[in-house]
Amino acid sequence: MYKHHEESLRTMVRHYHEQKGVIAFIFGGSVAKGMERADSDLDGMAVVSQEEFEYREKRNTLTDVIQGKCTYEGGYFDVKYIT
Repeated sequence: MYKHHEESLRTMVRHYHEQKGVIAFIFGGSVAKGMERADSDLDGMAVVSQEEFEYREKRNTLTDVIQGKCTYEGGYFDVKYIT
């Protein structure tokens, strides 16, 4: 894992730790598998309460791309919300 991925992952954890309805966060994708490139995004799944999941499902927001929080140019979080 590149240093900028490590730094950005810490930011991702802090971001989701502060989110209402998030129970846990599962890190996945190429970086988690050790198959990353320097420009790889950070993938994850936010485990949310049933109430939060239903809220997001009704609004068609069960996926999220968050830009501006990674420590490297072009980096972003690609997140799926699950129960």
